[in-house]
Order: sequence, then C-alpha cells, then structure tokens
Amino acid sequence: MGVPYLNIELEADDVLHIGLKDNRFTIKETPLTDTAYKTKVYLSGGAGYRSLSDWYIDLYFDTKGKRFLALNTGPKDNDLFYGTGFIMGKASIKGALDDLTIGVKAVTGEGRSLKIPLSDTQTVGDDSFITFISKEKNNAKNS
Repeated sequence: MGVPYLNIELEADDVLHIGLKDNRFTIKETPLTDTAYKTKVYLSGGAGYRSLSDWYIDLYFDTKGKRFLALNTGPKDNDLFYGTGFIMGKASIKGALDDLTIGVKAVTGEGRSLKIPLSDTQTVGDDSFITFISKEKNNAKNS
C-alpha cells in the first residue's frame, strides 16, 4: 500500500483485521511500517455508507510518540517542495469521499530535510488552508 503524492510505501506488520457491521467497515488498530526507513504508524478507523452512492471514511493514524516517515520525495516528484519528512503525532482523514478533511497534530521528527526551491517564480493562489503555529503559542494553548 502506498501514498503516491508523499512517495511512501507502507506494509502491514500483521494481518489487517476488518470488521463489518450494518453499513460500516471497521479497521482494528494495525501497525504499518514504511519500507524505506522502517518507521511505524498505527492505523484504525473505518468506512461506511448511507447509500451505495454516499460513502464516508474516518481513518486515524498515531505514531505513538515515535518518528514516522511522512514525506519522501525528490525534485522530480514535486517542483514546489520536496525532501524527507518525519513526524511524531496523530492524523486523521474524515468525511464524504468528495469532501475529505485531513487533520494533523504533529511535530517534526529528527532527520527531516525539506527543500523549497526559490529559483522559480511560481506562486500559490490560495494558501488559506495552511496554518503554521509557533511552538510557544502551541505550548501556551495547551497549558
């Protein structure tokens, strides 16, 4: 299993346990390992439907306090930014298939290297979906 945009290949460490009840498939927490650096993330959650044309998912990822490979791209993969990125924290992918929300609460992990080439004059038209929070502000918020 892989995530092409992030260039990550994942393997299930164990048998993936999927349950079915009513209109919902559930995934029992399962460790996944990236094939490049052998870091782990734990997947749980599921998918369901209100009708056969109205599906939704709620997937959860947890690094359990250890670093996990979240980006492994080069300049040929993405000319706006690329590199190797590790995170520690939690993430989710939720919502209807045509309106997914991705949530991430994580910090960068040791060994990250992100490159943003400045030799091109490309710009981003709408960056309102990206929010950066300083470590100090986040610590004050969580106190």
